[in-house]
Amino acid sequence: NYLTQEHYQELNKSHDGWQQKSFENLRLSIADNENFFSQYKMAAGGQQLLWLCFMNSDGIGSSRILLSTELTKAFPNGYYLAFPDRSCGLVIAKDITDKELKEIKDMVKGMYNGATTFMSGELHPASDFKLPEQWTQPINTEFSSLLTNEISKLRPVKL
Repeated sequence: NYLTQEHYQELNKSHDGWQQKSFENLRLSIADNENFFSQYKMAAGGQQLLWLCFMNSDGIGSSRILLSTELTKAFPNGYYLAFPDRSCGLVIAKDITDKELKEIKDMVKGMYNGATTFMSGELHPASDFKLPEQWTQPINTEFSSLLTNEISKLRPVKL
């Protein structure tokens, strides 16, 4: 269910810090047998992470693209967001080639055209979804670091 303005105001009055707790619940909602992300793609040669996909079993993968604390650390050169379906969110590195970007845009459009619950067939700047930092800051910083490290392990170690 989506949060209405009326419910939002009610929560603000009765539950201090509910936004941060909600984002923490989103972090912790990953099933025991799942990774933080469900798929990923590396560039040819395996030297760069192109995108992460969130299609977690709980069906709210698109919400995970809002976990900016972890994603900003994992994509230090910036990223785009895509959410072709409510159950699917993608994080796309900004520092990719034009050819890779076109392929990803085509992929997102194809996913959108085949979506069950249509959201958007476009890539969006992460800045369009910037939320107050106090909302997205992890409560359990150790768990947040584990999520970030899960992404960082995909990148080759540079000597």
